[in-house]
Amino acid sequence: MGRQRLPAALRRTGRFRGGRARRSRLRPLLLPANVLDAGCGTGRVAIELARHGIEVYGTDLDSSMLATARQLAPEIRWTQANLAELNLGRTFDVVVMAGNVPLFTPVGTQEALVAGVARHVRPGEGSSPASASTEATGSPTTTRTPQRPGSR
Repeated sequence: MGRQRLPAALRRTGRFRGGRARRSRLRPLLLPANVLDAGCGTGRVAIELARHGIEVYGTDLDSSMLATARQLAPEIRWTQANLAELNLGRTFDVVVMAGNVPLFTPVGTQEALVAGVARHVRPGEGSSPASASTEATGSPTTTRTPQRPGSR
């Protein structure tokens, strides 16, 4: 895999010296302003994102896990909700479903789960709606980007 060139618009910002990004100046260009941690559990991912200055909203169905999250990070907004029926009345730059969230949903509800979460992704340039399908078993299927011949 060859070196990738940075877009000209980014090179012109002056945030690059000798082809290397200066992390402190590049960071605001790359990080989302806000993230929905869907199926947040005890808040491990949400807490780490908040530590980097990102506004985070965590939601989960399990009240005991949310209680732990609230104890660990009371400054983060936590809510108990079924992701398949999620309606927070707002959108986010990024929605994260870390871990095994779909595995803990009842068989046959994975499409509703993804649809409920996808409603909260802010539309915009470069964004693409999430989609999911289920096989007859009810297991979610994923699509992988094809690799170039000879790459691993």
